[in-house]
Amino acid sequence: MDSRDLDAETGDEGVKTVWGEPSPGQVYAARARDALRRAASSGLLAGLGGSVFLVRGLQALRRGDRERGIGRLILGAVLVAIGALQRESTTRPSGERIEIGHPEAEVGEPEGAVEEAPPAERAAEAPEEEVEEAEEAEELEEAPAEELEEAQEVEEAAEEAPEAVAPERLGEAAFDEYSSEVPVPQKALNMRLLSLGSEVVWGVRDGDDAVVLSENYDAIVDREGVTYVGSSELDGERMLTVPDRVRDHWDEVSGGPTAVVSGTELVFATDDDLRADDLLLLVPEQWVDDLLGSGAE
Repeated sequence: MDSRDLDAETGDEGVKTVWGEPSPGQVYAARARDALRRAASSGLLAGLGGSVFLVRGLQALRRGDRERGIGRLILGAVLVAIGALQRESTTRPSGERIEIGHPEAEVGEPEGAVEEAPPAERAAEAPEEEVEEAEEAEELEEAPAEELEEAQEVEEAAEEAPEAVAPERLGEAAFDEYSSEVPVPQKALNMRLLSLGSEVVWGVRDGDDAVVLSENYDAIVDREGVTYVGSSELDGERMLTVPDRVRDHWDEVSGGPTAVVSGTELVFATDDDLRADDLLLLVPEQWVDDLLGSGAE
């Protein structure tokens, strides 16, 4: 490098040190950082991030992932509110917004300053990794500490919890309201969840009002969140009597006079957790999608 390039040049406007022209990469990085700062201060990043979390929260709720859905909805609402406050802070007292790049917003800038592109356009030009880092920083710095911490705890707990698996359907059969009997699928016998001539114990899950049954009395009465409601017999012809208290429970849940009548299909199902305690679910056809999921087989 010529030593003259490092000398101070004195002119009418003062002293200026010449270091040579910046590289294209430096210019690009400087513009990206400037665009991100403008996007963050205008509330754009917070608003976009909040919208993404709201959408993901709704999707999680539709999948039945309640904890993760609520956590993302809370975080999304917080970020959207922050974005609104930031946008409001850039608005004139009269309600007129000063747009980035407007001449009045640039009064006082040094002569010859380079005109900046709108925040959304400049943010779109920035590398994806830098945009993601800026969004994370915005969330951590701007969100109220207590609400953000609570949302993060819910999110972490949901991620650590095992993903729910749809129960396995073992078969279905029509109910006879006159005898209060329903035939048990052979598959339930083959899996040794029930056996012919045995006494069957019945219970109701407190969380979702699902009816559970088992030959194991302790599996019903000692299971957390399950209330014992009675017992009946499975005869040698695979016919299982449904207790009156179970039918009354179905009537109460439906809000109608009679929820299960002759011809109503009752579905037998189980999952890994229930099967470990030899438990079965018995679900009337009108609640199959709610309790077993549309994807259950």
